[in-house]
Order: sequence, then C-alpha cells, then structure tokens
Amino acid sequence: MVGYISWDELVRAFWGKVPLEKEIPANILAGTTVGLRRREIPPDAKKVRVTIDGQTIEVPEGTLIIEAAKMLGIDIPHFCYHPRLEPVGVCRQCLVEVGMPRRNPDGTIATDEHGNPVIQWMPKPQPSCTMTVSDGMAVKVKSEAAEAARRAVMEFLLINHPLDCPVCDRGGECPLQNAAFVQGRPYSRFTEQKRTFVKPIAISPHIALDRERCIMCKRCIRFCDEIAGEKQLEQVERGWQSYIAVAEGEELDTIFSGNVVDICPVGALTNLHYRFVARPWELKRTETVCPKCPIHCSVFADCRFNYPVRFVPAGENLRVNDLWMCDIGRFEQRYPHWEHRIITPLMRVNGELQEVGWERALDALAAVLQQHTGDALAFIGTAAMTNEEAYLFQRFARSVVGSGNVDFAERDGLIGELVRHGGKVGLGVDIYALQKTDCAVILGCNLYRHLPIAWLWILQAVKKQGAKLVVVGVTEEKPRMKRWAWQWVEGLRRGEGALDKFAKMLAEAVRKVRAGERVWISDELAGIVSLETLQAIAEALAKAERPVVICASSDDPQPVAPETVAQLRQLLVKPDWDAVAYALHHANARGCMEAGLTPEYLPGLRPVHDDAMHMVLQRLWGDGTPPKRGLSAREVAERAKEGKLLVAWVVDPSPVHELPKEFVEALGQVPHLVVSASVRTPLAGKAWLVLPDLTFVEKNGSYTNWAGTVQTVRRAGKPPSGARPLARVLMALSERLGKPIRYPAPKAVWSELEHLRTLSGLTRAMSEKP
Repeated sequence: MVGYISWDELVRAFWGKVPLEKEIPANILAGTTVGLRRREIPPDAKKVRVTIDGQTIEVPEGTLIIEAAKMLGIDIPHFCYHPRLEPVGVCRQCLVEVGMPRRNPDGTIATDEHGNPVIQWMPKPQPSCTMTVSDGMAVKVKSEAAEAARRAVMEFLLINHPLDCPVCDRGGECPLQNAAFVQGRPYSRFTEQKRTFVKPIAISPHIALDRERCIMCKRCIRFCDEIAGEKQLEQVERGWQSYIAVAEGEELDTIFSGNVVDICPVGALTNLHYRFVARPWELKRTETVCPKCPIHCSVFADCRFNYPVRFVPAGENLRVNDLWMCDIGRFEQRYPHWEHRIITPLMRVNGELQEVGWERALDALAAVLQQHTGDALAFIGTAAMTNEEAYLFQRFARSVVGSGNVDFAERDGLIGELVRHGGKVGLGVDIYALQKTDCAVILGCNLYRHLPIAWLWILQAVKKQGAKLVVVGVTEEKPRMKRWAWQWVEGLRRGEGALDKFAKMLAEAVRKVRAGERVWISDELAGIVSLETLQAIAEALAKAERPVVICASSDDPQPVAPETVAQLRQLLVKPDWDAVAYALHHANARGCMEAGLTPEYLPGLRPVHDDAMHMVLQRLWGDGTPPKRGLSAREVAERAKEGKLLVAWVVDPSPVHELPKEFVEALGQVPHLVVSASVRTPLAGKAWLVLPDLTFVEKNGSYTNWAGTVQTVRRAGKPPSGARPLARVLMALSERLGKPIRYPAPKAVWSELEHLRTLSGLTRAMSEKP
C-alpha cells in the first residue's frame, strides 16, 4: 500500500541497523546496567570451559550461563534474573539452546574425525539464568530455535499486558518495552478481553502498584525477602489471576521500599512522587552523592527544567551502597523552586530585612569584621557543607579574621574526645565491607533508622554468613532489628548511664574471656542482663575475626563514653579490620572535622597547639592561626545568650535539615548575625545580613562518609543568578580585608586539603564511584 512501510522497515528506520538483537546494548535487553556479582566466588575455584555462540571462555565453576555470556559481551534478554538475587527462572525470557559433550565409556570427551567434541543438544531450550556452566558445554544464544522460543515467551508475556506505554512512568526506560520492540510481533494475535484491575493502588505513601502491568517476575518479592529482610510483598492467587500484593490492612513500609521501583522491569511499581512528572528524555542526569546521612550513597540526580525530580541509585558502588539506597535519600530530598529562593542579599535596615546588592552587602560585612576581633566573633558551619567549603570557611576565620571560634552546628563533642584518646571519627573499613563481619554489636543506636545502608550490609552478614547480631538498648516501633538479633538486650534504657556501664562491663568481659578469667556482672546490671548473656556476647566478640561495634553518640538517647569506646577499640581493632566507632548522624560530619572545622583541631585532625602543623599552615596560608582552642557551637550559643557575642556567621543547612530551635533562638540575639541560606528560614529571619547560598544539588566538591571514603559531589542544576557559592563569597571578602585567598576551582581546594590529610595520616583515597 502506498504510504505504508513494513514492520522491518520501521524497525530499521528507528534503530538505524539490523539485525536488532545483535545491536541492542545490555542495559536495554537485560534490564540492568550492573555486573555479574551474584555471589562471591573464591579465587581458587575450579575453572571450566564453555563455548557460547562459537566463543570459548574459561569461567569459575558455578557460573550461570547468562553470566558467562555477559562476560563475552553477549546479552541474553531476561526479566526475573537480577545479579543480586537468587535465580528463580520464572519469566523464561532467557531461553537458550544448551548442549553437553558426549562422554566415552572411560569418561573422556568423544570427538569427531576433526578432533572437535561431539555435542549432544538438549531437546528444548533451557533458562540460562538457572543453569550453571559445566566443562565442555556449548550454548547457542542466537540460534533460530532459541530466538523463536524467546519470541514466543514475549508474546505470552504481552497477552495481558496493557498498552499503557504512552502514560506509563516507565516508558522510555522500560526493559519490557525495549525487548518487545526487538523480539515482539508487530501486532497481537490475542483477541480476547485482557484482565483488568483497579489501577493504581498505593501500597505505601511512596509506591503505587499497577497490577495489570505486572509480568510476575517476582523481583520485588525476592528483594524484600532476600535483601531487605522483611517479607511484605507476596504473590496472591494462581495462574493468570495471580498478582502482587501486601497483606490486607498493611502497607509496604520497609525503609528500602523504593528499590522495588528500580528493579521492576515494567511499570507495575512506580514512584508516587515522580508519577506523571517527567519523561526520561526530558531529564538531565548527574551522578553525585546523597546528603541525607553519613553513608553518602552514590545516586543519580535527575533534573527537569533545572529542578531535581528524582533520585535513584547510580549503579554499582562496591565501597558504599552497591545498587541500593534507602527511602530517606530517595523520597525525602526536597529542594525549593526558584520562586521560593533567596536570590539577593538581605540587610536589616530600620528593623526590617531589605534587598541590597552584593557589593554593598560585602562591604558592610567586611567593615563589621574589621571592627571586631577575638572571642567577639564566631563562625558556625554545618555538616551539609562540602569538604572544600568547610576547609575554606575555617581558613577564612583563622587566617583572615584571626578567630579560632570555628565549628559546625551538628558536631558531636564525644567524637573529638575519642580522637584525643587515639580513636577515629568513624569506621576504618568501607561501609560495603560490613557484610563480612562475623559478629556485630550495636550499642544504643537504631541503625535501621539512622544509618540504613550500614544496617543493610550487617543484615546480609547475618542472613547469608550466619553472623551473630547483638542489639543493646535500642527502642523500635516494629521488630526490624530484633527479628534478626541473636541477643536482644532492651532493659538498659531504663537506667541513666546504664548503656555505658554495660559497654564497660562488656569490654572487661572480653578481656577476661581472652585471658581465661572468670566473667562477672555488677549488681546494678544483674537485674537487666544475665551473666550467661554477657558471657555469650563477650565470647562471640573475643572469637570474632571481623567484629563490628557501633556505639551510640550524643544524638542517641544514651551515649557511650569516649573512654569506653577507646577501650573497646583497644581490644577489638586489628591491623586489617577497624570497625569499632561512634554512629554519626549528620551528612559530612567526618569531612568537616577532618577539614579543621572544629575549635580543637586543625585540618587533618591535628590539635590546635600542634607546632608542626602551624608551620605547614603558615607556609600554605601566609599567615598564622590562633594557637589556642576556640569556642564550640554550644559555647557560642551560651555566649550569645549572655550578650557577649557581637558577630556570628552561620551557614544554614536547610533544606537538607533544620537547625535546633534552641540554637536558633540563642543566635538570634547576636547583633550582627550573618546567615548564608538558600531559603528563608527561622534563623535567616533573625539575621542582620542574609547571603544567598546554593542548595546541595547546585554545588561542586566532595563529601567524606562515615568510613572515610571521599566521593565527588557534582552540580546537578544551575543556581539562580543572584546566589553565589560560599567559596566565592569568602574569597571576595578576603580581598576586601587585605589577606586574599585564591583558588581557581574546588579541585584546588581539595588538593591542598588532601596534602594536609596525608601529612596527618588520613590517606583514604577518593572513590572512583562516583
């Protein structure tokens, strides 16, 4: 017919080349962009040879056919297979022809007259996601029989699948859509009525379920069971009537629920906050990190029209979060639109904040800083700052203004005390390595809520390696951690300081177990925990090769004393394993401390009275630093209440998190309160001068996570024209004060900071991902 083209011509015009199945990249046909690490394979595993489509490869015994094919660059379509989940073979989309070499009576491989192995082919195609390779195996992926089988399976999968692509949020990045275009028929032979359901239904405040679109791959069910450890999704009914559901009256409330959206190969599970917001081709994708907790998961920030609309995991990061992220970082990152931003400096004139130009604002601030010195000034940052911002902020205060009153509002004083006792700010091993532990003790910190990814890896150690989990003094609304605990001690929260006393007694018990002495328990704790429980925990820790002890900090109900943590570290830290630390609660707390944004430490966590570091800084900065300890954020707030603080410059962390109300009220009494903020906040409302700042997604720099891994923060969206980076403001002020600071880019700041970190022995390298 005139005006019509054939299906093959349409395909050729769309893709630009045929045959299609040979050209489609792995992330389209396979439905995943990640590698092959379904399990850990020992380095000394036996190797077997397998031939796939004429290519021979040697792989470890136990490797799946689909994994071996991917090693050769051959992509086998699949939906139910996922490299982090156990194979089930329910979608049958990965069918291939499999042949085994014929064996002689003596067990040797039979050969033909040319010396080639004689292959006996199985009568029907086999699922490549469940069959492991064996020596001499031959596989055909692109044979006529295999392709016909996969086309037939695709036709069956589409029988009840609705034509929702024009309105489906998965459209444009849907593995089923792409695979159907490659392997499906140009029209359907199914003329009967498709099954229908009420659509969609909200199975949580964040997730919508469209049962019509589900192809029953069971990835979501398996993720909740195998990875999250909470079996909240299940298959209901049988046959063509089956669908995915939560228990009646319940909802999907695991803190990792958003990951089911990522791994769903169709549009059955979608993000309610992203629903009908954008199409994939409208998004600008930037790889960065999540600022919601000290783990710093690698994420993609997807922006539409310069505004972040979605955050998803950024592929494999085998030092931090692998492929997963928690719902806090996924759904609770809220950034203001431009109409709600502060885009012009605000100065208090006649009692009211009025818009002024940048030049007038900087001139006024420079004049105020020149009028006051010493303890009359304070510079308070935030844990939401990048390493580079924290370093520049403290350098400006110390070397330009001459004030040692530098700190960040969220800093925990217990961490500094632990460092003085020879401890570390956080872990000495990667977050991802926590799944290698054989005994984990959590003292007073609800890891599930505050450090979800750390909990996820400890959970994997418990589920897959039989690690012993001990949880002490933790309160839970639901038994998340208790369900997996080997020992659960909860009575300690009744007494003031009881948790620290238990931790001290545990450290002493570990020492006595190793020395072969008798373990005892004090009368004060005898009514809360039994001697048998204490001894069992101490023996498990003493025998553990990779012990993990995470202690409650000041942000938890009952903190553990630094002396106790130092004692536990002395007993349990090994040259190749250091996992005894305080639980941090704020984004870049470790990075800010190591950058010197504390009153008691210089960059590199060197004490303020360290003469050697003073000499190094004088060479780098060209000016000395105050040799005495300055005021902490808490002490600054007290001086503000007393009316002894005249100038305070505070960086407001909103919208990442909000400052405590008491802190805001205290600083509101400072006559010259300078606030760097991106939005109007309670603190900005009390300020003398407000300087427009950037939001997190508009910054370039780096973050240091709880384990000391340094990762890159990348700008995802352009800031408003009136907002300026903090570094630019500090450098402009230093020029006005006659002590110029000049850095061409954040990388130059990081290079200097890394030099100081190296001199101090803080040598954790920057992660390649992101």
